[in-house]
This record gives sequence, structure tokens and C-alpha cells, in this order.
Amino acid sequence: MGPGLAVMTNSDGGEFLIQELLRGVAKEYSWPDSQPIERTVAKIDPAILPAYAGTYESPNAGKITVSVKNGALYVEAPPLGPEPEELYPESNTDFFILSNDVTDSFQKDEKGNVSKVIVHAFGHSFEMKKTP
Repeated sequence: MGPGLAVMTNSDGGEFLIQELLRGVAKEYSWPDSQPIERTVAKIDPAILPAYAGTYESPNAGKITVSVKNGALYVEAPPLGPEPEELYPESNTDFFILSNDVTDSFQKDEKGNVSKVIVHAFGHSFEMKKTP
């Protein structure tokens, strides 16, 4: 047996609090399996961002809203809290947030229109379709 961490929470956003505490403790004690993921922000043309804006829904994951503000992409999702969080580009189609291990991969349909986003969060993936 090795070191461990026990956290209990009764918060609606408890999983995010747990992840933040785990990251802090893992960094302090150099736990190799729980180190934060380092990502590189890519330089992309801000002109492509409006194509990603809109509402995306999934029966299993609910609804998120993606918007563009001041040349940057933002996501608003109930599990992330009431304020929109900036999405940082890793490529022209893949984005991440800073507060948690959550990435969004935007996908296009056969006509070249953004039609869905694959959200990867906490070891799970959710396909969310863009609503008209």
C-alpha cells in the first residue's frame, strides 16, 4: 500500500473540488500517476471560431453552450459553474480548459459544418450534437 487521499463532499460540483484537491496533493507529494497534464496552446486563426459557437446536447451529458468573445472560445456547462470558461486550442479542432482535465474535440459532418463535439472528462467521453 502507498499514500492515499480521502475526500468527502456534498456539493453539486464535488467532483471538480475533489480533482483540484487531488492535483494539489499529487503535486506536493510527487505522485507520478496523478500529475497535472501539461498542454500546449496552439496558435489558430480566430476566424474559424464562430463555426464552433452554438448549443450542444446529449441525453447523457445534458447541454453546453459554446460562444466566441474577444477572439476566444468559451464553454458554459452546469458542471463547470455559472461562468463561461475559456477553451484553449491544442489544434484547429481540439480545445481544453484550465480548471479540470476536460477536452473538447469538434467534429464536422460530410458538408463541412461543425455538427458535434466529443467531450472527454474524467475518464469518460460524451458525444454532444449541435442543435439548430
